[in-house]
Amino acid sequence: MEFNAFHKSYFSAYIGAFSKVTEREFIDSQVTLTGLEADIVIDHFGEENIQLGKVQNDKEKSLKKFLLYPDLKPLSLNVIFPKPPKRELRLYLSSAKGFKPRSNDILFIYKSLEKELIIGSCTEEFWNALNQKENELTSIGKDESLKNMNITVFNIANDKVIDSYVGLGQSNYRFALDEVYPLANRFSAQRKVLQSKFYERLERDILKDCLMPPITLAFVEKGVNFNSIAQLSTYVNQNISKGYILDGLQRLNTLYRASMKTGFNFNKEIFYNVIVAENTDKLLYRMITLNNGQKGMTPRHQIEILTQELFDFNGSTINVQSEKEKSESPIKDAYSLGDISKGYLAFLTSNVHNENTKIIEEKMDQILVDRILDTDLDSNNLQFTDVIKFLDKVNENEIIRVWLQVANNFIGFCVGIKKSHEYIFNLSLEDVQTALQNFEFAFKIVNPSKINVGKYRRELSNYFIKNAEELFTRNADYISDKFVDLTVSE
Repeated sequence: MEFNAFHKSYFSAYIGAFSKVTEREFIDSQVTLTGLEADIVIDHFGEENIQLGKVQNDKEKSLKKFLLYPDLKPLSLNVIFPKPPKRELRLYLSSAKGFKPRSNDILFIYKSLEKELIIGSCTEEFWNALNQKENELTSIGKDESLKNMNITVFNIANDKVIDSYVGLGQSNYRFALDEVYPLANRFSAQRKVLQSKFYERLERDILKDCLMPPITLAFVEKGVNFNSIAQLSTYVNQNISKGYILDGLQRLNTLYRASMKTGFNFNKEIFYNVIVAENTDKLLYRMITLNNGQKGMTPRHQIEILTQELFDFNGSTINVQSEKEKSESPIKDAYSLGDISKGYLAFLTSNVHNENTKIIEEKMDQILVDRILDTDLDSNNLQFTDVIKFLDKVNENEIIRVWLQVANNFIGFCVGIKKSHEYIFNLSLEDVQTALQNFEFAFKIVNPSKINVGKYRRELSNYFIKNAEELFTRNADYISDKFVDLTVSE
């Protein structure tokens, strides 16, 4: 079906068409383009440039370049005439290439005002919501419930540094997408849209109904004087189209992408920091302080601080000291705060290899962030506080404590325990001690002159703890055989 005037305006399209993906098309990973859909594609590429016959016969000619909505990333998909006399145009879907709408999703193809060929898809719910919005805009009388869709402002205060009124507000995602998202390009100092793993994870979290961090919504108005919350609220809602997104552009773009997916909750609440300033210079000053303050801490530094601030070691029997504290006033048998922090990082990433001097620090930091964001928070009910409690429980046993105070052992333990904690936490200290002693006997098979001992201690301790139910009751010879299998490649 052809785009109507509203669709063209919404997508900034010159011409466009859409259709629903059938279950058969989804299963077969191919869509038959008909009518205007086919005309748009054929006109863009030229009939003579589209492969006639199987893709395998001319892979280069079959592959056509599109831009993928909404980020307009380049995307290559196979488009062919399967057989003469060129009356059927077939588009191949591919999840590997990043485009495979589900059955009942809406697939749309359009030419932008710049004559670029853009392809995209969305849920039927989202598409119907667009049609509903068109009806709302063109109807003579609006539904009364729509009149109440606005930003509710809760308070009012004055920022004397930029001489501005500020307040905290709330709306739902529907209002944010309809009224706030379109403001994305109004403030020329705002950053460009970024694509990163963080925003991919945020998109997934939004679909799980997370509470998104507040958006900073700003206005420029000379000579205003607000004496009440109601006055500020009225101004914000009457002038929403004049607002600027001072902080939160990336989050709003992520919200928009999420809104096109199945399961999106349009009624979820979203919060705002509202600012009304006299001029854009003051807004720019505030934006700089919001986005470009001191240099961001590395993931490791953040986790070190979290380890020190979040976990209370004062009420436990274990002693934990930083390197500085150890150098000034060492406590016998104390754990190293740095080692606890490394264990926490391993716990968060489910990975024992978070130190690699062969990779530049900035890239390694990004790898760590990606690992943390890839962690499924719902997959395990164990918290790192439970690990600290276990250290407290076994502290009276010197053999267990000394083993855990070896940094590489502790790193492996923090990853492996996520799978075996229900078993290990219920063992007696004697059983844990015997198991760790057998580990050390078995570990003697490792030849320190041939391999990286620290690397293998992390990996094998992780394996040993993870498979505790099998290995803790076995003797050292059995464990040695397992270790041989794991290290044979070396």
